[in-house]
Amino acid sequence: MGADGLPRVEALQVEGMLRRTEGAWDAAIEIQSALWRLFRDDPERGIRLAETLLDAGRARDARATVGELEALPGPATVAA
Repeated sequence: MGADGLPRVEALQVEGMLRRTEGAWDAAIEIQSALWRLFRDDPERGIRLAETLLDAGRARDARATVGELEALPGPATVAA
């Protein structure tokens, strides 16, 4: 648990959003990158990182993250 009583992952999510809102881009990117590394199977994490990178003016890095998202396997299909 974090100091605020939230589980660590949730505390990181909140801190990442806070840093992004404050315009503390390096901290926001570091946090979003860590969450994306931890949860590669969750595309929302990659999308948040790409959005943060774009907001920070790092379009090339955002595009690289989108490329990683595009390389993820698609949803499983159910055989009929």
